[in-house]
Amino acid sequence: MQVIDSIAPSQSLTDGLPPNLTASLMVKVGQPLTDIRRSAGGPFEITFTLEEGLTVLTAKVKAQVNRLGQFIWSDDEEVYLKPAQNTTQANYILLTEDNFASKIRRAWGQSSRIGLSRNSQGRRPNDFKFNIFIYVSKSGNGGQRATDAVEPEERIRRANTISINRELNTINRHLEAHPDESVGNMTRQYWATHRARGNPDAPVVRPVNATFNQMIRLDAMQNTIDQEQAVPTNPQYKVIYIRLQGARMPIEIDVHSIRQALGLPLYNLYNEGIYTQPDIQAELNNEMENILPQDPDLPDEDHE
Repeated sequence: MQVIDSIAPSQSLTDGLPPNLTASLMVKVGQPLTDIRRSAGGPFEITFTLEEGLTVLTAKVKAQVNRLGQFIWSDDEEVYLKPAQNTTQANYILLTEDNFASKIRRAWGQSSRIGLSRNSQGRRPNDFKFNIFIYVSKSGNGGQRATDAVEPEERIRRANTISINRELNTINRHLEAHPDESVGNMTRQYWATHRARGNPDAPVVRPVNATFNQMIRLDAMQNTIDQEQAVPTNPQYKVIYIRLQGARMPIEIDVHSIRQALGLPLYNLYNEGIYTQPDIQAELNNEMENILPQDPDLPDEDHE
């Protein structure tokens, strides 16, 4: 018996495929399976079932394209599946009636395994969305296919300081209106750069790629570091441990007195370092005050 595009039951969780599935549709302007950055919109959520098949999913996608109003989908009505998060556009899979069920089940099985391996991050397989893509052309091209509709300079735009700042202002206004979509500084900067390279008239939506997810993770890590550094790192008393008659005992010591006795600076050498620029001049002034006489009118006994 020949098996096509199947996964062993021990390696997947396809038996748990829910009846209602969600696809995240991205509409690209340009030639299929090439490095297209320009987007006509998305992601758009489309609900479908495995039993409906590709025909019903295609009809729902076409309805979404018609709502955009300014783009033409080719007569072939090709729908591409992004099988994994790091898959490049050149390796997207063209869905057909023959492979639709097997490709959907395979993508679901992979997402289920990832969901279990990342259970500590709270990800559930039921939250998975199938990433599907279509390629369209402008409506003013007489129904031409996307291969001839977009010039190369329209597909990729150069992101410069002016365009990035413009898109950054656009994103800031969007986030003010949607506080539930709050993101960190690194994520916001990448988002603005991503938009600066695409269609300036496209709606403000989150990029669907691995780099954007990495920026979210880096912002979370930076937030953790900032919170840790916000805790006072220069307390007056610290606990050290000594061994007394064979027993390990904690005692509190005055950090400032130890520093003065050993001639150490008045800041933490490990946590603050050279980047915080401690006020060395103020420290020297305090030391000079302890050395120089406080009364400038003291008698000069040596020259009387």
